[in-house]
Amino acid sequence: MGAEDIKEEEGGLTIYIKQENFKKLLDGLAGLNLAPEYSGLEWVAKEPATVNDPSTRIQLDELYAALDESDDVQNYFTSEA
Repeated sequence: MGAEDIKEEEGGLTIYIKQENFKKLLDGLAGLNLAPEYSGLEWVAKEPATVNDPSTRIQLDELYAALDESDDVQNYFTSEA
């Protein structure tokens, strides 16, 4: 079905695929009478970044806190490890 990686997580599986294989995967699951609880496309960093500078760490933590508190932000993605 085009899966590149599958990770078992609490309560289910996360299947990593290329964007062009998304419909093929959903159709394959439907053919097996399996319905995902959630399906969607999310960006995943190819190379995670590490933040070592303490002042940058503080700024990022403040940014993440502000994003978490905002009613206008549903999701955000980072390449931070």
